[in-house]
Amino acid sequence: MHTNHTWLLSPSLDFPVQNWKGKKSFHFTTTSWLGGANHFLGWAFIILGAFQAIFGVLFLIKQIVRPRKLGDPSYLVWNRPPERHHDKD
Repeated sequence: MHTNHTWLLSPSLDFPVQNWKGKKSFHFTTTSWLGGANHFLGWAFIILGAFQAIFGVLFLIKQIVRPRKLGDPSYLVWNRPPERHHDKD
């Protein structure tokens, strides 16, 4: 929008608000490549996305270097031998 520019807006009755004693209004705002005027959420999404990408690459490298056998039941807790506890008196 430029300065000294006139806008003509005409609200329609697609959603009547008189029954609830409501009113219709227009809200103008500015946006940037990060979203709205609050940049925190945009930067939070960028940083969290970068962390996810880094961890995704690290787990991919781990899977390529030392893969886990599919369906290996030795990782299940109930398939491990019971631990012996030595009571000290």
